[in-house]
Amino acid sequence: MTTTAASGVRSHGRGDVAPKGFSARLLAWGTLSALPAPAAVAVIAALTALSWAVAIPLGGAGLVAPHWFYIPIFMSGLRFGPFGALVAGSTSMLAAGPLLPLSFNPTTAQATSDWVSRGIFFIVIGIFVTMLFGAVRSLSAHEANRNGERAVREVEADTLRQSEQRFRSLVQRASDMILVVDPGGTYASESPAVERLLGWEHGHRLGMPTIGFVHPDDRGRASTALEDILSDPGKSCTVELRLHDSSGRWHWVESTITNMVDEPTVRGIVFNDRLVDERKALQEELTHRALHDPLTGLANRSLLRQRLEAALVRPDVADRPPALLFIDLDDFKLVNDSHGHDAGDLLLIEIANRLRSCARPEDLVARFGGDEFAVLTKEDADNRSTATDIAECILHALLQPFSVAGCPTEVAASIGIASYRDGESDADQMLRHADIAMYRAKDCGKSRSVVFTDGLGEYFRGRARTQPEVAGLRAD
Repeated sequence: MTTTAASGVRSHGRGDVAPKGFSARLLAWGTLSALPAPAAVAVIAALTALSWAVAIPLGGAGLVAPHWFYIPIFMSGLRFGPFGALVAGSTSMLAAGPLLPLSFNPTTAQATSDWVSRGIFFIVIGIFVTMLFGAVRSLSAHEANRNGERAVREVEADTLRQSEQRFRSLVQRASDMILVVDPGGTYASESPAVERLLGWEHGHRLGMPTIGFVHPDDRGRASTALEDILSDPGKSCTVELRLHDSSGRWHWVESTITNMVDEPTVRGIVFNDRLVDERKALQEELTHRALHDPLTGLANRSLLRQRLEAALVRPDVADRPPALLFIDLDDFKLVNDSHGHDAGDLLLIEIANRLRSCARPEDLVARFGGDEFAVLTKEDADNRSTATDIAECILHALLQPFSVAGCPTEVAASIGIASYRDGESDADQMLRHADIAMYRAKDCGKSRSVVFTDGLGEYFRGRARTQPEVAGLRAD
């Protein structure tokens, strides 16, 4: 049983029993339908006997027509149907026939033809009235059912209208964009939030392909998600992509996509889009901080390792082999001791800028830690001296005086270079090679670069066995 609060109308399901009014209760008692069958038979029998008893003092069948017998006949028909009218009519025919004299002074019996014809009339009239009343009652019940169904439909329609109105109001005032895209991929409807969030006039994009508003780098992901959703009715997924606004700027949105093609009131793919520019900016900022040095803005050790590992497994690694420059500033501790750590930090920032100027746009410049830096580059296919050229540029750039606390200061550096070897895929090994070459540059007088060779590995292993100060150096 459901109740509609808005209209105050209560509807009943098939299994519910509607409360009866006074007229319905009166009709039930008048037709004996409120009584169980045995009780109804007893009442009908009593009424038949009463009709016979009333006819006697009134003078018999000749003086008083036995109309009283119609009452039990009709009530039996109404309670038990035509068969009940037949039984009650037959009983009344005997009670008002042989058992009821024509007169009592003198006592005269009725003619057989009279009471038989009267009895047949009892039966015919009883069955006719019963069937007529049944037809009227059936029509009344049918009309009542129709009225009830009509009232229920009106209530349901009113409820649906109110529901649709509430939904429409929610969509109109929703902070997110709610879009419906037809199976062909064009906009079918959109909420007014599109104008507030992306600047598009409400309804302007209807009929246009959705993919045209997606960033080129995100279209593949968007198409895959849409195809996946279309393959499974009722399925939902969430994807992040960029949409451009009316001025051409790109915005990140988190789009929840739901397949409602089979829903008659929708017949499309529903997109619930939420702008997440601030969240994406925060994520990018956190990612940048995790992979970059906070002082110089250069890549940190983690990002350097990631890029080196990726470079070693690239399909074109043999054509454009990676090379790693490991840079250690010579005697940088003297700057901190003489001018303080703040001045040393400013000098590191300036050194980072000069390293960037020597590297190519596709190269990665990193601060490895303290006064150690690194550059990851790729040798050109027709020029395998890219790494040494960058090293020479760095050495020359660092020799130009820096201004530290108003005093000109020169900085020198030792650079170790490790180049890719066929089949090499160990980033740690390449880092060790560059480290060894850098220490060899320091041994040779600093302010220079050295390229790692197998001989250097043997040289430092020998030194590690005889000189404790280099025993901790990582060598392969």
